[in-house]
Amino acid sequence: MKLIKTSEVCERLAIGRTHLHNLVRSGKIKPVHIGKRGVRYSEAEIERYIRENSGGQGGNN
Repeated sequence: MKLIKTSEVCERLAIGRTHLHNLVRSGKIKPVHIGKRGVRYSEAEIERYIRENSGGQGGNN
């Protein structure tokens, strides 16, 4: 499982950190906690989110 940083997720999804945190809080994206404060995201989880939310809408999520 490849883990990616918050900044990389934001770049891939073309969103800001606040929007990403809102997606996490709503349960749409699941983070991987590393230690007490570290957070990464599974590349597979991000790809799943992209697949489920692309829907042929041209990126209008």
